[in-house]
Amino acid sequence: RRNNPLFFIDIAVPRDLDPALNELDNVYLYDIDDLINVVELNKEERDKEAVKASRIVDEAALKFKDWLAGLTITPTIVALRAKGNQISQLELERTLPRLKNLTSKEQKSVEMMASAIVSKLLHDPVIYLKNESCKDKPEVKVDILRSVFALEKKQ
Repeated sequence: RRNNPLFFIDIAVPRDLDPALNELDNVYLYDIDDLINVVELNKEERDKEAVKASRIVDEAALKFKDWLAGLTITPTIVALRAKGNQISQLELERTLPRLKNLTSKEQKSVEMMASAIVSKLLHDPVIYLKNESCKDKPEVKVDILRSVFALEKKQ
């Protein structure tokens, strides 16, 4: 053997190999009880990993549920912002030609102000859609906002 370890596994009942073999250098004797202990240790490790895996699955399921809820509200948010920007753009097109003395920098400032007003006005409705209330039935909130802002019914 030239100092290579030698392993014996005795699974017989009663034992076939003498336990004194363990006292020899580089000789290792394992019996059925040792194997049962190894299996138990491995089972404990697998159980710990199963708990971790279960947590990962639960977190992924929650993220997926939130993502799915987002699919319900996202078209409404997009439509809400589009309507606000459209109104803003129409009013700018009506108003800016009347303000002939404005420089291009001042016109840009007015456009930015109009955009900021739209964003600030829509901030609370968007937060209302995204908050945790009615999380199980986001379509209720979507329908309310679509009615209040006269948005097309989603298909």
